[in-house]
Amino acid sequence: MRKTATAQATPGKHAKEKRADGRLSREPLDFPSLRKFKIDPVEGAPALLRLQRRETIEQLLADAEFAKALRALAAKATKSPSAAVVLSRLALRPEFSGVAAAAMGATGSWPEPSSFTAPDRRLAADALELARPSWALLWLAKALLSALPYVDLRRFFASRLLLSSGGLAGAIDALTKSLVALESGPRVGRDYLALIHELRSCSRPAAAVPSVAAAFVEFARTVISDRSVSNDAQVKSDLAELLRDGTAADRGLLLDEKVLEIVASLDQGVAAQVRAAAAELLAKGQKAPRATPGQVDLIREAASSDADQALGRALQDMGVLARQFEQLEANVEGKGADCARRARGASDLVLQWVFGRRRAIEIS
Repeated sequence: MRKTATAQATPGKHAKEKRADGRLSREPLDFPSLRKFKIDPVEGAPALLRLQRRETIEQLLADAEFAKALRALAAKATKSPSAAVVLSRLALRPEFSGVAAAAMGATGSWPEPSSFTAPDRRLAADALELARPSWALLWLAKALLSALPYVDLRRFFASRLLLSSGGLAGAIDALTKSLVALESGPRVGRDYLALIHELRSCSRPAAAVPSVAAAFVEFARTVISDRSVSNDAQVKSDLAELLRDGTAADRGLLLDEKVLEIVASLDQGVAAQVRAAAAELLAKGQKAPRATPGQVDLIREAASSDADQALGRALQDMGVLARQFEQLEANVEGKGADCARRARGASDLVLQWVFGRRRAIEIS
């Protein structure tokens, strides 16, 4: 009897040890918050969001039933704002952000932003900016268009749209597509002036922007110079990938020796990718393209084009100006005639300088 009792106690002891260490257990997780999430993801998600133990969350993320319920939640979010809000909360929780973003990307777009309450719309925009599924830009563009009458709201959604699109051009493209889509629906009043002012505000930097290469190089050197980074492999790896991403956005960086030198000091694998891309660029007989012109360059070019048109019109009107001076000289005498002749001479001198120096045009 004593031996039998011992034999019966031993399995119980091992089972308890297995339950204490989830990594040793092969059985599916089964605790109240997960059961509730599987039955109704919208109602059950808040309990999962209250979990704090890292081991429990890791087990949860590896559980097939949790993944299945999360996919069901993402599918429901395409029709239900409340489900989209719950999925947004999961996406904004660092431990769940990866799986939530993947679920968003595997399903379609959410309901129209106007169907969300104001606080929930902000929450959803934050989650979409973080997860960035392919349909996020159009949703954020619609949210911005619906928020145009409200200064604080349109500034918030404009910032999320710019971050998600990677720049002004992407944001404008998404807005254009949203406006075209709205044209096919019910006519609604849109404050184009407020929208354009917001976009112009986004395009004006607070200070002169340095060259792309200089900006990346100085940032990388500043980070590397921090002693705390010397042994931080994750920071170095991500910094190298940031520089690689920069070369994808501006291929001129591929042939910048300073950029390549910094990447090589951070991560040899990423450096090999950058070298390969640079070799491919050279093999095609291409020179590194110039960086995309900045806002200041575009304004300067536009001003130069306007100046060309103005100078052309001025050149056509030179005869009219000369005849006016001739009439003035003919109708005045003495000092008045001398003043008129000097004014005509000064006018000719200024115009000769403008046309000759600015555009190398000779006035006959």
